[in-house]
Amino acid sequence: YTFTSLDLSQWTNLSSLAKAELTNDGIVVTPDTTESTVFTFNNVLSSKQAMKYNFKYAAVGDYLALCTRQVTKGATPTASRGYFFVIKEDLIEFQKYNAKSSGEIVAMVPNNGQIKSGETYEFEVGSVNVDGGVLSTLKVNGNVVLEYLDTEDPIYDQGYFSIYLHKTLGGGTLSPIK
Repeated sequence: YTFTSLDLSQWTNLSSLAKAELTNDGIVVTPDTTESTVFTFNNVLSSKQAMKYNFKYAAVGDYLALCTRQVTKGATPTASRGYFFVIKEDLIEFQKYNAKSSGEIVAMVPNNGQIKSGETYEFEVGSVNVDGGVLSTLKVNGNVVLEYLDTEDPIYDQGYFSIYLHKTLGGGTLSPIK
């Protein structure tokens, strides 16, 4: 799925304190510093779809999580089955939450400047069913940054896509691919 239009109604902001507003630049999400923000795409992505969009976040702060295959719409990472690409200043983690695990880091790579605060990137994030498991991929500006093939109790169900902004993160702007 390629995010191509500025339609705030396609997204749900599950934080009572965070602000999401439509501007000429895109959907600007401003988290509150006392609670994290979960911003969820309202449509379920099929087991063959990835989400493609532009995103600029103001400051790396603690972390940004890009979540796929979330069974529970808009749940925090620890409250739903799903896959999570967690972007930090120094590394990028791939985490899995399911019935057998309350969350585990199953892969990680250094963030050697691939993703910096204050810059706009084209993100493509998805988890796709393949022979023998589920292949999850994070691409930034068309380049694969992290890819993981889950073969141990993979999450085959389709699910929601969410952006999880930790409360210390400076917010961000979600904009369509033009």
